[in-house]
Amino acid sequence: MAKLEQAVEYYAKALALKPDSSKILTDLAEAYKRQHKFNEAVEAGGKALDMDPQNTRILLILGDVCIERRLYDDAIRFYRKALDINPDSVEANISLGHMLHEQGKSAQAKSCFRAAMTLDPGNLRAKLGNCVVQIPRIHRSTGEIVQSRENYRKALEELCQSVDLSDPAALERARNLVGYTQPFYLSYQGENDRELQAMYGDLMVRIQAACFPEWAKKPPMPPVKRGEPIRVGILSGYFRMHSVWKIPIKGWIENLNREEFQLYGYYTGWANDEQTETAKKSFYKFTENLPRQDDWLKHISEDRLHILIIPEIGQDPITLRLAASRLAPVQCTSLGHPETSGFPTIDYFLSSELMEPENGQEHYCEKLVRLPNLSIYYEPPDIRAASVDRSYFGLRDDIPLFLCTQSLFKYLPQYDEVFPRIALQAGACQFAFLGDDNADAFDELFLRRLETAFSRFNLRMNDYAAILPYLDSAHYRALNQLADVFLNSMGWSGFNSTMEALACDLPVVTMPGELARGRHTHAIMKMIDLCETEGSSIDEYVAIAARLIKEPAWRKEISEKIARNRGRAYRDMECIRSLEEFIRQAVAQATGEGF
Repeated sequence: MAKLEQAVEYYAKALALKPDSSKILTDLAEAYKRQHKFNEAVEAGGKALDMDPQNTRILLILGDVCIERRLYDDAIRFYRKALDINPDSVEANISLGHMLHEQGKSAQAKSCFRAAMTLDPGNLRAKLGNCVVQIPRIHRSTGEIVQSRENYRKALEELCQSVDLSDPAALERARNLVGYTQPFYLSYQGENDRELQAMYGDLMVRIQAACFPEWAKKPPMPPVKRGEPIRVGILSGYFRMHSVWKIPIKGWIENLNREEFQLYGYYTGWANDEQTETAKKSFYKFTENLPRQDDWLKHISEDRLHILIIPEIGQDPITLRLAASRLAPVQCTSLGHPETSGFPTIDYFLSSELMEPENGQEHYCEKLVRLPNLSIYYEPPDIRAASVDRSYFGLRDDIPLFLCTQSLFKYLPQYDEVFPRIALQAGACQFAFLGDDNADAFDELFLRRLETAFSRFNLRMNDYAAILPYLDSAHYRALNQLADVFLNSMGWSGFNSTMEALACDLPVVTMPGELARGRHTHAIMKMIDLCETEGSSIDEYVAIAARLIKEPAWRKEISEKIARNRGRAYRDMECIRSLEEFIRQAVAQATGEGF
């Protein structure tokens, strides 16, 4: 019944009666896990495991807790131990498969899902996992990208055909499939994903409608009475310090006109920080910590919203589940995850006029809305940094430093040659990348790719490239202040990272892509009138990066121009006024009346 506090209370009473029960301790650990009380879950789970080392269920629970704590190697160890005890465990195979996929071990992950499907051919979670695992976190070659997309398409088509919602047993199996896992890494392949996302989205919405029919149809637009505000809901798993909070949530909710718009916040995440408290102050009503999907569906629908904005779809599982239902007559998503949702339940995609190419609508299932400029209100970033020098990061002081600080899965193999080509033109230099804090195999795969690229130009990769460990905010800002040039990734462009680099007057080199998510930095450059460091081809990108190093006077000139102009990208009220007008028009159109 998801009454977790009462469950814990009764388990404690049961343990007082029978303190040597591994079963009770296991149930208690599960309850603590679902409350996100991970220390307590580990304590109870450890005791259960001491009493019964063959308890596979507690091993799976402890593995799940390790994932929440980002201890991925430990999670794999628990899942493997569960499989050693019971090789026929479907759950252990599924959990291990997902974890191996996150660590870049695609072949092993696929093997786990094949095993799960063999053991239980009707298991839809195994089948969906088998779809998602076809898209690697990091690609070895451009050919692998093409093949992985075809493999994903084939697996997804087979899943869609196998879901028979007319069968009560099949419907029960499908109940928890929505939001269980998403094709998150599909959007990092630099391709138009509209067709594939539509296939995935249609399946998710079809299942959600069958399981929760009460929320399957678009509700009527509540009347907007003169003098009363429009009720606007913001649904997110990231009302905390996170890129989705910075882009676009914070600026929107803090600046929408409160006399005209009444804001309702729905926080599906569980981690709270200072930004969570800041968020709460911006809402007329803020809801969090609801235990079940049914509770969320009922609660949001009872608020009788005029419009619901879901800034990101495809990251947080609960948010995705709710997005697959109809909770407001107008539903939108945005640049929190700059990819079409594919969901028929989402009416509009709120994007940026400067980021979208002319044919942008072709990339979305939703109706594309081009808000002015960057589409966001962005506060100047904090530039207070740790007092360290380059040696702290293991970097040299005597040669130029290029920053390449996007997540490694944003770097596509077709652009690997950019780095050795820059090195050839610029001379002695160094490239600093940021590694995955819990996937050494992932870093190694990327380094092997770089090594191959550098060797094609008769250069030693180790003389130029380094992968740095995870950095906290203060040390990341220090790295930006110590660097000479920021190299924006191609295919998936930096947004928040570019803003932070420019706040340190760091020259940014970019090349706009064909999709909005490859044009974030392009839009920022437009805003601050800085086109000098944007190339239209790989050749131009390489030449600009090398020139910034070989001509320090020009680099200084660019830095000074950034210092003068960067304020143009901050605190943009034009996009806020445009968002307000969009809300008015969308509500009026759905009502069939004007204001």
